[in-house]
Amino acid sequence: MCNTLLTFANRVRVGKLIEEIKAVDRPADLKEMVKPWYMAISETPGGMYQANDLRAEVLKMLENMDID
Repeated sequence: MCNTLLTFANRVRVGKLIEEIKAVDRPADLKEMVKPWYMAISETPGGMYQANDLRAEVLKMLENMDID
């Protein structure tokens, strides 16, 4: 998630979100970060075309993780 933010979004604009994502230590908490991450990606010119596919990949990955 952080890599896609750094790829598509302005680093200054999404810096706080990146810090929040990196601070997460449980998959369940990471799942809560998907919506703000998706919004940040989909608002960028390069990311808006790939946002839905990227979200699907992230959600699939989270489903396969052991969520407490």
